[in-house]
Amino acid sequence: PLYESLEFLIHCFSLQNPSDAMLFDFMDLVFRFSQRKNPSKSEFISYWELEREKASLSPSDTIDGVRIMTIHKSKGLEFPVVIFPYVNDNLYKQIDPIAWYPWQQDNFEEVLISYKSELEEYSELGKEMVHQRRSTLELDAVNLLYVALTRAANALYILADQKMPRDPSTAYNGLLKNYLATHCGLTNYSLIYELGELHQYSTKPSNHNVVAIPYTVSPPQLRNIKLVKAQIAIENEDILAAIHLGNLLHDTMARIETLEDVPAILQELKDQFNKDAPTFQQLERMIRNLVNHPELSHLFDTSETILNETDIITSEKIIRPDRINIHSDNSITLLDYKTGSPKSSYHRQLDEYAQVLETMGYQIKEKLLLYCNVDGILINKT
Repeated sequence: PLYESLEFLIHCFSLQNPSDAMLFDFMDLVFRFSQRKNPSKSEFISYWELEREKASLSPSDTIDGVRIMTIHKSKGLEFPVVIFPYVNDNLYKQIDPIAWYPWQQDNFEEVLISYKSELEEYSELGKEMVHQRRSTLELDAVNLLYVALTRAANALYILADQKMPRDPSTAYNGLLKNYLATHCGLTNYSLIYELGELHQYSTKPSNHNVVAIPYTVSPPQLRNIKLVKAQIAIENEDILAAIHLGNLLHDTMARIETLEDVPAILQELKDQFNKDAPTFQQLERMIRNLVNHPELSHLFDTSETILNETDIITSEKIIRPDRINIHSDNSITLLDYKTGSPKSSYHRQLDEYAQVLETMGYQIKEKLLLYCNVDGILINKT
């Protein structure tokens, strides 16, 4: 898989020594991509080509640093010091502007045209459209400027180009220069202007100790983990079919608590295996053999508490008995389904389940190993 492949490469090239925040965030990005349906390595390469320019580290407020963001994203926030660079934009700047122009000809009410200031020469309506567009752009620009200039709590640094456009009133730096020249005595020779006094300030001391967290590489090859594939390469097709049938039986019996559940579940299975009737017929016979067996039917025809495939957490591991019947006297009948030949390990497993339940305060009434096959049920009481 993609994630495991990249961890393997990190291990091969020792990229985790030392690890840094970029490695953590990159692998987080890989993990999120891996949650997609059928993610492939080639798709990730294409995805990375699109995302790598936008990918960035998650900011942290617990360490000293600089946050870079757009004016829009800074709205509603406050910072001790704000640096506002590139304050030179034209108030009326637009990228490929367009406009709907009333036409009332050739069965068209409006036509889509490229917006230009020359539109005001077309007609009185065009003149009105240009005036309205300029007013809207001015309002948006002033609002944006207001947001940028009101984020700072202690100090605001504005970096603007000294070169002015032909009409200074159409650009941010022109507006600022005209204001400073009119109200603050700025001259053409003044490259730096300070307004107000910069008082010393200190941020709240952080109680956080910065700790370097190592990146733990855990490819399966290094963890002695064996992967069991759903489709096992077995030469004997009969054995593979038996394993598949056994898995189906366990999955189905995990859904059956009482006899009332059987008809609906069997009908669902019949629809599911409509193209594999032999498998359904075998599975149906095994299920009916189980629930209708003279020595077992009372366990399925009951209103007692039933726990199917329920995890039980012990101090050492998690166990999951196939079925637990909790009787009215707080005693328990344990059932475990098997589809192969009898093995002593099955008995030890069932005994382990019983010991755990006894430590939980239950009394074991019966322990039943049920060897299930198409021809019948073999009950082994332990």
